[in-house]
Amino acid sequence: MTAELPQPDRDRLSALAALLLLAVTLVRVVTLPELAARLEILGLVVSLRLSSETVLLTLASAVTITGSDWLVRSHPRFPTQGRRVDHLILPGLATLALGLVLTSFPKGTALWIGLPIAAAVLVAVLVGEFLVVDPDDPRAETAALGLRAMGFVVLTLGLTGILGRETRAVFAIPSVAIGATILAWRLLRLRFDPPARWQHALAAGAVAAEVAWALHYWPLPPLPAALALTLLTYLAVGLMDAHAQGRLRLSVAIEYAAFAAVCFVVVLFFAR
Repeated sequence: MTAELPQPDRDRLSALAALLLLAVTLVRVVTLPELAARLEILGLVVSLRLSSETVLLTLASAVTITGSDWLVRSHPRFPTQGRRVDHLILPGLATLALGLVLTSFPKGTALWIGLPIAAAVLVAVLVGEFLVVDPDDPRAETAALGLRAMGFVVLTLGLTGILGRETRAVFAIPSVAIGATILAWRLLRLRFDPPARWQHALAAGAVAAEVAWALHYWPLPPLPAALALTLLTYLAVGLMDAHAQGRLRLSVAIEYAAFAAVCFVVVLFFAR
């Protein structure tokens, strides 16, 4: 008789999804004292502002990361040797990205539709992280594909939230670099474990940051700009993946180049 496949704890999933919704609600209700400071670095005046939104979303992300660890470690095949952190990245990024987008919505229909969708996305990410723990699980490959897709959706939402607030380049560009780097690292880890995975991820983040710097001075709406950066990260991750596995042939390079050209045309269409 086939052994029953492990399932994530529903109570834990529900608690983590409810936490995200609670954090978004608190951002709209709770008002904390705002901390502001001005720094002068090499003649450049930088204004730092710590708002209640930043504090609450950061705390929600930290609790989601802890909850993800709590959930995934309940898997009977979770390795007991070493310290794994890869299953913490996407849930943490998802909470930040979804929170940034939801808190930018005005009160009304869009917010009430967005809340359950955000909860469903977070639950899907958590379930996926649980299922990929065991590579022999027949659901693991499908879950890995879903996590890759969710990763790029989360990156798009997060970048849209950042760019939609007209964040200064001194903060926006490092955010793009950090987000693209850690996402690339996680996605590469989903496929295989290359010895130079950090170098590959850093290269993807550096490319995204360079293009983000150029786009910062191009009057693109936030969503098309975020899509362009996400697609660029997708291309970088795909090429790094192919290179690390020895599959980077001319036909593969042409395929990615054609995809990049189509995406560039789409971005120009939105920029009109």
